[in-house]
Amino acid sequence: MGATSPSTSACRIEVDGSTVRECFAPYDLVKTMRASILVLGPLVARYGRADVSLPGAARSGTPGEHPRRGLQAMGADITIEGGYIRARASRLKGARLVLDTVTVTGTENLMMAATLADGETVIENARASPRSSTSPTS
Repeated sequence: MGATSPSTSACRIEVDGSTVRECFAPYDLVKTMRASILVLGPLVARYGRADVSLPGAARSGTPGEHPRRGLQAMGADITIEGGYIRARASRLKGARLVLDTVTVTGTENLMMAATLADGETVIENARASPRSSTSPTS
């Protein structure tokens, strides 16, 4: 896709997306990552388009239903063609999104898309992971 990620230390990774040339996530890349659908929302929000291969088993099932419905509600045109989710939007608009089921991936995807949408987005029935008692409180 064109982003670079110079490793600055063992505990820190920086990603520079200023050199992104394509908004395309091919199956060869997607099949290696279960959560690859997470690039859909951010790409369409930032670049106005995204072509993301359906991950593994989802290629024959109902793919990324939550991000698809959510992005459509935010004004994106979504189609599924040849094993790819294709999203297009000149600019996403804030919307009230009600998720049918609580989903981590769906919530994350729509939150990332909403950061660049015009207006306010409210996600109802969003997944909120509780903080572990051993997590830092900072």
